Amino acid sequence: MQKIMSFNIRVPVEWDKENQWKYRKNLVSEIINDYSDGIAGLQEVKPQQFFDLDELLAKNYQHIGEQRDSGYLAECNPIYYDEEKYIVLSHGQQWISETPEVMSRLNGADYNRIVVWGEFERKVDKKIFYLFNVHYDYTTPVVIEKSSEIVINIIAKVAIKKDLPVFLIGDFNCNEQSNGYKKLLEKYKNAKYLARKTRGPAKTFTNWGWGFENPDTIDHIFVKNIKKVEFFEVLDLFIDGKYPSDHFPVVCDVEF
Repeated sequence: MQKIMSFNIRVPVEWDKENQWKYRKNLVSEIINDYSDGIAGLQEVKPQQFFDLDELLAKNYQHIGEQRDSGYLAECNPIYYDEEKYIVLSHGQQWISETPEVMSRLNGADYNRIVVWGEFERKVDKKIFYLFNVHYDYTTPVVIEKSSEIVINIIAKVAIKKDLPVFLIGDFNCNEQSNGYKKLLEKYKNAKYLARKTRGPAKTFTNWGWGFENPDTIDHIFVKNIKKVEFFEVLDLFIDGKYPSDHFPVVCDVEF
């Protein structure tokens, strides 16, 4: 069984007050160590968080993915993996734009956005799979739908071994009613609706708890070329009086 995690860990900003990164970094690291089974796609990771995660995660963790901009404080959506469990056969990143191979942003988007991907081999059984990790721009529904079109094209060019499992995960900044989400369903299936068992709330973005008036389901795990999804969970963790992020991590157990 393969466990996949997607987790928007929230950028470090002072106006989060008691929810600042410095108060959450140990909790976030513990969740990745305890729940990811050695591989996780993260979003909203800035340089200081890379440094802290390198210090706090289990010693065997490495990551792929670079910052989406040239600025020092630029974000990334990396994939972390345990090198004792996985071999990276190939990896890369493209920009979600009309020119994916160069640093750029989609027309109408507020920020540069990237797809970080890896072709992984499990050491235990030599099985291979592709994992793509995204964080969409939220500007307009048109930008989000176009983002899905571009991501589909990027995956088609990268995942050339057509029979291998494909996982597309991340913060898509769109819910299940959006055209951007529906566009992805033309090629992939939502793991949540394939799962034999599910746990956790429907909403994945709560803005630090259920007092937020507009929680939404914007973090997803899409799959292709798998045998079954055994379990899907939204980890609604509240530990020592604190939420780990303004998003809940999502995980699934998949057989392929």
